[in-house]
Amino acid sequence: MAENPVEYYASKGNLMIHRKVLSLALVVAFSSTALYAAPFGNIFHKDAPATTSQAKVEVQFNNTAEYPRQIKVGNKVKTLTSKKVTRMEIPVGTSVTVYSSMKSHNPGDVLVVVDAAHPNQTVTID
Repeated sequence: MAENPVEYYASKGNLMIHRKVLSLALVVAFSSTALYAAPFGNIFHKDAPATTSQAKVEVQFNNTAEYPRQIKVGNKVKTLTSKKVTRMEIPVGTSVTVYSSMKSHNPGDVLVVVDAAHPNQTVTID
């Protein structure tokens, strides 16, 4: 015999362990959780937006009231300071609604739906 049988089986066992570790590493690397956590994971997201850049339109909100007012832009609540003009860039198609009571509007009323045909529009809040 050219090799010692104990050394032969020990090296064969190490080879099997290395194969198992390699296959486990490949499974972990290509699992969906690892792909979502990876910095390049957004490439593989199933629900990633079709377009990454959406057209935005500048809208000016002129709060003529004595007190700050709140509006809801999409899903975010924004506070408008009193007697100031607030400029916002809002994606086209976003609905802007009243969040706090106003003189001529109630909470939930739609102030404006942002439209690309009307850039730089001014909405007066009372």
